[in-house]
Amino acid sequence: MCRAVVVCRRGQRGRNRRAGGRRGIFSPDNFTFGTRLYRGALEAAIAAVPGVRAVESIEYRRRGWFDWQEFAPASTYYDPGIDTIIRVQHDALYPERGTLRVSVRGGA
Repeated sequence: MCRAVVVCRRGQRGRNRRAGGRRGIFSPDNFTFGTRLYRGALEAAIAAVPGVRAVESIEYRRRGWFDWQEFAPASTYYDPGIDTIIRVQHDALYPERGTLRVSVRGGA
């Protein structure tokens, strides 16, 4: 299993930048209160990682609200609510800052 390191690579945690200085999908500039996370945009960001051939599953959780849930292919988006900003930093020291589990085929 390849975790969210495909989205926010090791050594780049908290920076939310991709190669070339471009914003990553979880850059704070991409989300404001109530902004939805679209599965298609997330899959596209994962698939853009060199070596990834397919996204097999995506799981997410909102710490303190609910445990791990599958971001099912039938789900078009995750709606955090009007008073919430999506934040995913995938940092074990600060799990409340968001975590994803991503399973891919292929991978770097």
